[in-house]
Amino acid sequence: MTDTLLESSLQTAFITATPILLAATGELLAEKSGIYNIGIEGIMLLGALAGFVAGYETGSFVAAMCAGAAVGALAAAVFAVVSIVLGGELVIAGLGLVFGALGLTGALGVDYVQQSAGVSVPVIDVPGAASLPVIGPALFNQPVMVYLAFGLPLLVGLMLKRSQHGLNLRATGEDPEVADALGVDVTRMRVLYALVGGALAGVGGAFLSVGVVGTWISNISGGQGWTAFAIVIFAGWRPSLLLVGALLFGGLGTLGNVGQALGWDVPSQVFSALPFAGTLLVLLLAAGIRARTTSSPPWPSALGRPFFRGAS
Repeated sequence: MTDTLLESSLQTAFITATPILLAATGELLAEKSGIYNIGIEGIMLLGALAGFVAGYETGSFVAAMCAGAAVGALAAAVFAVVSIVLGGELVIAGLGLVFGALGLTGALGVDYVQQSAGVSVPVIDVPGAASLPVIGPALFNQPVMVYLAFGLPLLVGLMLKRSQHGLNLRATGEDPEVADALGVDVTRMRVLYALVGGALAGVGGAFLSVGVVGTWISNISGGQGWTAFAIVIFAGWRPSLLLVGALLFGGLGTLGNVGQALGWDVPSQVFSALPFAGTLLVLLLAAGIRARTTSSPPWPSALGRPFFRGAS
């Protein structure tokens, strides 16, 4: 029983981590360009509803993911126009997304509450490897979005380090004036990655409602967008460490099921709060260690600083 429970918990941890990892990867890309979007919680909510409605009405998993990406990118476009093009305050624009999404999804999703998504989620099953003890189901028998989410940060890391586009992206976040002088369209780059970040957060929300929860409930994201934002900080803006942060959240999230199966006498509220409290604790520890071991900040130097071409 213990081996089966461990296998199931590991498999669930990867699935639970996937929406957060998708959103965190998108946010990291946006921040590498020099902007941050604290509204990803709202974008995940909008993507979750859009994905659920598309999946419920069509029965198509692909339609659900595409709807989540489209709505996420659309919400991010509003954020980009307000904060990047018009120079509005990033925090205000982000909070506006969160509160607007809470109200909008609560109103538009009322007819879908507790309905079953009814969508078949594609699973990649590696013959032979999936039957390996403990790690087999977790690594080789997962929904396709799990593999996409865990492979994406590694591809992002390669892009940032090994491609000219990646160097241009990093330059916009480190020193936009120099990047502009070298011919990089800073505003276009920032808008582009605001949209990419929104699309990935929307896909994360869609997978949450269709592939993880399997139904629609109000405020389904439950703070996972905030956690994704925090994981970027925990990772020190390094794509590979996003995997660690997301798995930490996913692993802590499965402890409730483990505790219930083993008969632990612990209130369920403790298990519900544990992923968020654990992520916050690790974030604080990582910040303390980083402060002792390095004198230079890990975030892009121009993060949050507006840029207008020709402005002095």
